[in-house]
Amino acid sequence: QCFEERYLTELCFDDDLAFVAMDSRALQDQFSSFERVALECGLRLNIKKNKTEYATFDGSTHALFDLTGLAITKSEKYVYLGTIPDDPGAHYRRRVALAWNAFRRVKPFFKSGAPAYVKRMLFTAIVKSTLMYGMTCMPASRPDLARLDAAYVKLVRASLGGDTDPVTVLSRHGLPLASAELTYSRIMTVGHALR
Repeated sequence: QCFEERYLTELCFDDDLAFVAMDSRALQDQFSSFERVALECGLRLNIKKNKTEYATFDGSTHALFDLTGLAITKSEKYVYLGTIPDDPGAHYRRRVALAWNAFRRVKPFFKSGAPAYVKRMLFTAIVKSTLMYGMTCMPASRPDLARLDAAYVKLVRASLGGDTDPVTVLSRHGLPLASAELTYSRIMTVGHALR
């Protein structure tokens, strides 16, 4: 991603690190530089136990090597924190399937006589959070967003009830469209990154 000619070159979360590069040469340079700094600090990368792997999204066949010349495992499908960055459509389908599974686990509660506000809180905490996890960092085409909104409305209707009109269902429960919430979340993320 580029923000005013500044590029994100790595994504870090807890003990995971993902390098982002425009081509395989830049990726090799980043990885080698990282490995050199780690060695200077007395740290060694755990490459032999398949804790290190890489993926390319441009069809590149170039291999990635550590400083000793050992080839790094190339992954066919790269999953980072539950997201599949090389196939946004697959990621959206996966999140929808996981959200329906989350719904099924708590479906008896939604069919109970619990107050509507409690059901809405449970929906937000379990079903919606499962659906939206990792969406902020995924590219989205208009069809992807339309499918996301359609799945979200169906999940709201199944969980909280409502009629067939999507706008009525969401407004009745005080919920925005999933795509609108995603746009807001992305704007907040960019603002945070630029600070």
